[in-house]
Amino acid sequence: MSNLTQATTAPWRIGVLFSRTGFMSVIEETQYQGTQLAIEEVNEGGGVCGRELVPVAYDPGSDSAAYGHYAKRLMVEDQVSTIIRLLHLVEPQGGAAGGRTAKWPALVPDAL
Repeated sequence: MSNLTQATTAPWRIGVLFSRTGFMSVIEETQYQGTQLAIEEVNEGGGVCGRELVPVAYDPGSDSAAYGHYAKRLMVEDQVSTIIRLLHLVEPQGGAAGGRTAKWPALVPDAL
């Protein structure tokens, strides 16, 4: 198998950053569940261009500093190419790793 084939059929790791604990979980738990459901449906349909979506999820626990920490961790350590998160995380208070500053793609399910 060529390197090109390996690169294009490898699973696509995507970050999922929603609080499932703490006060923000009232909103973000449903966003998390919807994201998981969408990922399952995409994978059941053959993935994206034949690539399975593999979520890498963290729970920032409604702590504004933790959002920045986990966003940076997803990008740097986990090497995800996209983060699915809430709109209020464009510039997390805990750091400048929220996507726009780091020029990282982010999918925002609650954007109006």
